[in-house]
Amino acid sequence: MSLGRQTFVSGKKKQNTIKTTTFSDPQGRTLFSGVVRPGRMHDQTAVRIEGIVEQFHRHLRVKAEVDEGYRGLANKFPGQVSAPPKKPKDDAPLGDQHAWREQRRRQSSARICVEHTNATGAEHLFRSCRIPEQDARQRPRMWPWAMRIWWRAEGPIRDAARVIEREAAVRAVEEQLERDYQQWRAVSVDAMRMAVVRVKKHELVWIVSWQSEEFVRTRDADHMLIGNGPYLVDRVDGGLHQIGVVSAVTGEWEADYRARIRKLPVRTAVDDLHDVICGVATTRGRVHAVRTLRQKLPVLSPAEAIEYVSTLLDGDIPAGLVGVATKELVEPLDPVLAVETIRHGVPSPTE
Repeated sequence: MSLGRQTFVSGKKKQNTIKTTTFSDPQGRTLFSGVVRPGRMHDQTAVRIEGIVEQFHRHLRVKAEVDEGYRGLANKFPGQVSAPPKKPKDDAPLGDQHAWREQRRRQSSARICVEHTNATGAEHLFRSCRIPEQDARQRPRMWPWAMRIWWRAEGPIRDAARVIEREAAVRAVEEQLERDYQQWRAVSVDAMRMAVVRVKKHELVWIVSWQSEEFVRTRDADHMLIGNGPYLVDRVDGGLHQIGVVSAVTGEWEADYRARIRKLPVRTAVDDLHDVICGVATTRGRVHAVRTLRQKLPVLSPAEAIEYVSTLLDGDIPAGLVGVATKELVEPLDPVLAVETIRHGVPSPTE
C-alpha cells in the first residue's frame, strides 16, 4: 500500500476513512465542523489542531458531551466535558455493572443529537463526491464519525484531508536551505551548504533543526553554526516559518504562533481578569465587580468600569475597552521571540 493511501487507513475501522470534528446543539443543529482529516488521525490530536482546547480555556461556561475518543479532553476539563463512564472490571459487583450501563445509556442519549448531525453530513458528502456508479455491494460504508473513501473519487475529496507529513516538511526546509545557499554563494566564496539534522513533531508544526553539512560530516567545531534557530513547517497548510534559538528553547514562540499565524484564541491576563470579574459579580453583585475592576484597571473612569462590567456579563464588550485592558495587562511580544514567516501556506480546500 502506498504512503498516500496509508495516510487514510483507520486503525479502528481497518479501511480508508476521513473524519471531521463536529459540534451540535441539543436540537442537532451543526455549530462547528472542522477540517476533514485522515481517518488514522486520533480524535484527541484533531481536537488540539483545531484549537478546541483553547476554546474551553477561554469559555469556561461552555459544556459538552463527547464520545470515548475524547477521554483526554474530558480529563482535562472535568467540569465542562463529559465522556462515557469507564467500564468496571469484569469481577466488579453486579450493582456497579448495572450502574455503569445506566450512566453510559444516559450519556449516550445526551450525545445522540451530534451523531444524527454526523450521519446527515456524511450522507451529503457521499452524494457530492462524484463517485462512479456501483452496485450496493461495492458502495463504501458510512460511519457516524467518518465515511469510507472510494479511491477513484474526483474533486476536493482527494485533497480535503491533506496533512503535512514529516517527509514533506523536511523537503520544504531542504529547498529553503538550498535557496539560501545559492544566494550566499552569489556574494561569497565562503558559502556553506546546510543539512537537516533533527525533526521534532509538535501538535501544530514540524520543528526542523539544521546545521552545516561540513560539521555534520566531520564534527569539526570550526564548521559548527551557533544561533541558527529551527524552521517551523505548519502541519496543516505547509507554511514555512522560522524562530530564534531563545524562542525555541523557552517555547515562547508557541503563543505567538497560535494567535498570529493560526488565528487561534490564546488565553491572556485579560481572560483571567474577566473570570475574576464574573466570579465577583456572581457571588457579591455588580457593584463589587465594578470596584474590583477599577482596582485592577485604575485607568478606567467609573462610567467606563460600569459599562465594562455590564457588557462583560452580557457577552458583548466594546473593542475599545478590551483594548485598554489589553494595553495595561498584556505585555507586548519581544520581537526576538516572534515567529518569522518565510512562506505562507496553502489553505485547505475546505477552508
